[in-house]
Amino acid sequence: MEKWLETLLVLLLLIDIYALGISRLAALVKLMALQGLVLALLPWTIEPVHTMHCVILSLGVLIIKVILIPAFVYRAIAKVKIKREI
Repeated sequence: MEKWLETLLVLLLLIDIYALGISRLAALVKLMALQGLVLALLPWTIEPVHTMHCVILSLGVLIIKVILIPAFVYRAIAKVKIKREI
């Protein structure tokens, strides 16, 4: 179980480092959604017994960070009509 926790934490760190080098906004939003997915998996590796708290925390992260925030950002990009990023 600890092996999975360390693997997910290293993956989070690599995602953050990679995000520093991305200049395209759409790619960054997708990467942050991936980060949210990894964050949603963390409680499952930390808790030895999966409680309702673990389920609620994971679902909350999935709904907010993986679905809602990227949807709002993509909607804002389309509304502002951003074609190119720096």
